[in-house]
Amino acid sequence: MDKIPDQRRMPALLRLTLVTLGIIFSLLIVLSWLGFANSAGEYGRAFRRTISTQTGFCLTCKLNDIDPKLPFVKALQSETIDNELVLKATAYGEANGIQILLQGNQFEYTLYAAGERLVLFKTAATPEGLAQAPDLLNALVDQKISQLAQGPHRAGFSQNNELVGKQSERIKDKLVENNQSLTARKPRLNELYGIEAALNSSVPSNVAPGSKFGVKFYFLQDQLYKGNKDAAAYYVYKDKDGRAAIYVAPGALDKLWPTEADAPAWAVKQRISKDGVYYDTIESLMMHELAHNHQSRMGWDDSDKKKLSEMAPLTGFHLFRAEDGSTAFFIKVKVVNNSTDGQSSESIEFYRLEGGLDHSAGKRWLRVNQDGQWLTENGLPAPTAEAAKALSNSQVKEAAVVTPASNYFDTPAEVEAEAMKLYRLGGPSRRLLLLKAPVLYRLVEAEDQNEINLRFGAIRVKEERSLITPVEDSAIDSQTLLFPKPASPNPVGPSQATTIQAATKAIERLEPLYIRTWSGKIVPYSKEAAKEIFSQEVLTIKAGE
Repeated sequence: MDKIPDQRRMPALLRLTLVTLGIIFSLLIVLSWLGFANSAGEYGRAFRRTISTQTGFCLTCKLNDIDPKLPFVKALQSETIDNELVLKATAYGEANGIQILLQGNQFEYTLYAAGERLVLFKTAATPEGLAQAPDLLNALVDQKISQLAQGPHRAGFSQNNELVGKQSERIKDKLVENNQSLTARKPRLNELYGIEAALNSSVPSNVAPGSKFGVKFYFLQDQLYKGNKDAAAYYVYKDKDGRAAIYVAPGALDKLWPTEADAPAWAVKQRISKDGVYYDTIESLMMHELAHNHQSRMGWDDSDKKKLSEMAPLTGFHLFRAEDGSTAFFIKVKVVNNSTDGQSSESIEFYRLEGGLDHSAGKRWLRVNQDGQWLTENGLPAPTAEAAKALSNSQVKEAAVVTPASNYFDTPAEVEAEAMKLYRLGGPSRRLLLLKAPVLYRLVEAEDQNEINLRFGAIRVKEERSLITPVEDSAIDSQTLLFPKPASPNPVGPSQATTIQAATKAIERLEPLYIRTWSGKIVPYSKEAAKEIFSQEVLTIKAGE
């Protein structure tokens, strides 16, 4: 085979070199544009955020350019510091839910909260500078606590090593106190911002019922119930001081964004598609617990359980009262019965969640009758719980008479709390609730407005309305409008007439002073505000058809 002459090969190599250099140059231009140009927009911010995540460096160190979950990051042109100091700074940032940025020869302490990048303070990038951080950060925590303890919220917060009470544990399906004392810690700054957002979004459930104090938040240093690591938080009607309180389990908030505004915009669709169970923000988790405070304000904890009796069937449950005065809730499930002749019919079965069974494969619901007796697949009495017909959590949700708002529907209280959380978050969450659980949407809409009226008042409006009703011929008088029927082709006797009589009746209705908008804000009531909510509901329903 003949060799290619050198004079022919050289131009080919030159062309290849030039093309390669051109590609590299173009790539550098694109990367520079993404890394430093404001015109790159969301693409640029995503690129810079990825660089910070993968390398530990930030390019511009502006808002949304750095992964907010990184506890430590360096600016490109920063001093070189000892690796041990880097590790200490990283550990401190992670433990306190903040980010430490090495900027030149300084540490910049940053909190991402409420959709903003908040520069808290700066110290020298030295061991001595890092040692100043706890006092400076603690001062900001105390300032935020003082702010939330006053004004409309009147919230309380646990202090370091504050005694909460005794730990409880389950013995033979009963909760009993053990000898282990429970203590709490002081909240972190990111936790306070998340709680503040939840309080703002939960108005008027942001304050405790019938008290000059608001809800108190305890950050537990051990589990409230021994061995129970599933629950992230608990609401209690009364703490050791008789105050409505929320207990936060250890580590429950460590990986959460503070507020809904801090969750990445690109993840909204993914988050909402989780059927409402997205406790990836402190705000959403606390709003569920504050919904339990709403229930307390509306009388759910009354001694005769009148409110529970009312709400149980509305949320799809049967309220069972045992002889010892205790109560249990059996969820109603639709069952399709297919007969041999091809016909089908629906019937209702009752299922009870069994906390005492092994839940390693997920929650299990066991079939019971209205008196709580276990039933088999064929509806016969079962000798043991293990012999009863069992359904998974997802199966029950799919067939429930009242579709739950999320996968968490253990009791009527949890069903309503989940729905109320979605309703008050507004926007995409409220839209999800209306589409997936329309019955619960209308229920919490009414309950929310009732609480708003209870807190802010309502106006009793009297109106006179004309009612049009049919009357007999014998009732005809000079004030009656007559609309004769067409004559019969074979009349027998006098023709009949249909009459309509106008009457006036006094109507009373309540007009609220405040209303919750589609976005979740409380505003003064107006016909325009009510019309906007109605329009959003119509658009949501049409989009879901």
